[in-house]
Amino acid sequence: MVGSPADFMSHRIRQLTGVDKVLAGLVALGMTLFQLYTALFGLLNAPVQRSVHLLFGLALVFLLYPAVRPRSSGLARVLHVFDYLLVLLTLASVGYVALNADWVLRRMPYVSPLTPVQIALGAVGVILFLEATRRTVGGALPVLAALFIVYCFIGPYLPGILTHRGFSFEMVVDHLFYSSRGIFGSLAGISATYLFMFILFGALMQRTGAGDFFINLALSLTGRFRGGPAKTAVLASGFMGMINGTAIANVLTTGSITIPLMKRIGYRPHYAGAVEAAASTGGQFTPPIMGAAAFVIAEMLGVPYIQVCKTAVIPALLFYLSVLLMIDFQAARLGLRGLKRDELPGLKTSFLSGVEFLVPVMLIVWFLLQGYSPLRAATVGVLSLLLVRLIRPRGRLKLWGLLDALADGARMAVPVVVAIGTAGIITSLVMLTGLGTGLTNLVLAVAGDSLLTALFLVMCTSIILGMGLPTVAAYIIQVPLVVPVLIQLGVQPLFAHFFVFFFACMSAVTPPVAAAAYAGAMVAQSDLMVTAVTAWKLSLAAFIIPYMFIFGPSLLMVGTVLEIALTLLSAVLGIFALACAIEGWVMGKAGPVSRLLCLAGALVLIRPGLVTDLVGMGLVGLAFFLQAVAPHRSRAAAGL
Repeated sequence: MVGSPADFMSHRIRQLTGVDKVLAGLVALGMTLFQLYTALFGLLNAPVQRSVHLLFGLALVFLLYPAVRPRSSGLARVLHVFDYLLVLLTLASVGYVALNADWVLRRMPYVSPLTPVQIALGAVGVILFLEATRRTVGGALPVLAALFIVYCFIGPYLPGILTHRGFSFEMVVDHLFYSSRGIFGSLAGISATYLFMFILFGALMQRTGAGDFFINLALSLTGRFRGGPAKTAVLASGFMGMINGTAIANVLTTGSITIPLMKRIGYRPHYAGAVEAAASTGGQFTPPIMGAAAFVIAEMLGVPYIQVCKTAVIPALLFYLSVLLMIDFQAARLGLRGLKRDELPGLKTSFLSGVEFLVPVMLIVWFLLQGYSPLRAATVGVLSLLLVRLIRPRGRLKLWGLLDALADGARMAVPVVVAIGTAGIITSLVMLTGLGTGLTNLVLAVAGDSLLTALFLVMCTSIILGMGLPTVAAYIIQVPLVVPVLIQLGVQPLFAHFFVFFFACMSAVTPPVAAAAYAGAMVAQSDLMVTAVTAWKLSLAAFIIPYMFIFGPSLLMVGTVLEIALTLLSAVLGIFALACAIEGWVMGKAGPVSRLLCLAGALVLIRPGLVTDLVGMGLVGLAFFLQAVAPHRSRAAAGL
């Protein structure tokens, strides 16, 4: 089971045996059972629910993820003993909050003094979160959090917008560990309720064979067309990426089947890995489930989750249309064909082999449409999935398999759990120090009245801050830093959040730290950077679509049916032109002039409007005209 970028980029999960394996399994199972119990019988008060959830997550990290990769078995044993010490410190620090929840609720942060023991436990707890995050998602996020902590103390000595009044050590510990704004704040509340349940649902879908079902179903639908296995990867990976919300884990699971199929029909290894990475990344903003981060958007804005889904429909369709067009044009350029009919599974057989997997997904969507909470919808999805797999004879889970599948949910969730805890450190300190306001003023000063300039600066910031992080954490840490910039320039809050969310997703395929692309390269056995650049090229539409829906809100289902239809038509033409330009295929292999005209047309069509639409269509039409007359000119020059 692979749960994070760290699993393939730095430290792999330990291969435990004996007592260690049993203990880690019990902790993982205990975490899942705790979440299921509170989801079914009622959540505990906030400090208890959140602290117990985070206690399980921290302990499981120290049991599963080594601090370093030891070179000798003796050193490994020593480090493992040290990890048990960290588990005990977790019980002492985070457990203190759980056992003293009433005190946490009653006290006045920053006013009620802390004892030296409480300060020490809080400081230890913060350090434990930084270390756990380093082990699971790499060093970028904990280093950033550590810099923000240091900033609390050195701020009075810094110039300009960076300066602030300064804070004592006790106040910083109080804010981060004992208030409702730090580690145990609202973000932890999201993680401790429905976010975990949706990750559990995705883990169970993978464990019970849903990935094979969707791959076979997509293969039976698309496998016979040119470049068929690549289109299969787009459909299957998009669907599974939507459910599990983790692009990297999805690449390493569905990609193990789709990437060899793509290589088999003639796609180069780096291209096969890139296709899988792009498709899995897009699943995170594809309705109706959209991965975990979309639920955080709804919670932060206080809007129904269905409204977020509605917003995402057209952008997701445009993204996958772009990827499919590029794959098709690439197959045409290389002269690739699909698989033979006798090599493909039958559509009816594929559908009936796993139709029960559609039931939990449809139930989740129905409950969300009826206005039930995401927690209730996710719980129904988990229970219905377990029920259909226990009832159906083929593929039925036995007791030990069921328990291990439940434990897998916790193993997959812990990288996100601890990353959200650390993201809570960053977001709370941004508010405490006032840095968010200062950064907003700086960007506004640079951008002036230009929304396009501000959007570009926010895009760059979002990609840089999101590199190597889970999408949820990448999105969360950016909200207080860059979203206010767009809102002050007149962008609606939901659209501003969605703009940042899109680029938080795309950081997974943006070099130099393209985690999802690196996962695809591992499976494809291709060059890491070549695969990353190719995945970025395949995903270029996702770098244009956010600009399209900011300047044309009709793409987010705002406006009349006619306005939405006309804007969609313009966007589809722009996406088509972009695919032609990138892959060099305009009714055949395109020359440089035709490609440049298509690229210019695609860029002009970013901004909806009669003039821009006419100019964009004219440029694309000219490219097709030149391409159409080019063969005749060649024959005339040859005297034919």
